[in-house]
Amino acid sequence: MKRAAPVAGFTLIEALVSVALIGIGFMGFQGFYGFAQSSLQRTTERIQANFAAQAMIEQIATDTTAGVNPTVYAGNLTECASLTTKRKTWCDRISAIAGKAPAVLPAFEARKVEVHFIAASTPARYMVTVTLATQGGKNHIVLRRVVTAP
Repeated sequence: MKRAAPVAGFTLIEALVSVALIGIGFMGFQGFYGFAQSSLQRTTERIQANFAAQAMIEQIATDTTAGVNPTVYAGNLTECASLTTKRKTWCDRISAIAGKAPAVLPAFEARKVEVHFIAASTPARYMVTVTLATQGGKNHIVLRRVVTAP
């Protein structure tokens, strides 16, 4: 009697195992993709906060160069309509870049500008500190710069 020649190919079990392994691999990529997307979003928000803080310091420096000496100030910039003079300009500038802040900031969030006169300095110099914290404090930016009056 003749034996039948073995048929080349895959069995159903081998095909199912390979499909399962490929599926597990794609699930791993999907998890990595989700992590990468959330990381990208946080980075974008930090860049926006950093840009807003830089713009705020530049606004104060421009005001100082134009001869407007900033008053010593430390306070939150949340409700722009209730502020007056330059603080309103600062608040509007931050809101235009970082978005409008609620009247009451959530815990661990901040929109704060501090301007302090540096004693015994000629010409007059001011330490400007801008603090922006969003996402419950996850994105926290603190920028400091010395601004010199002409």
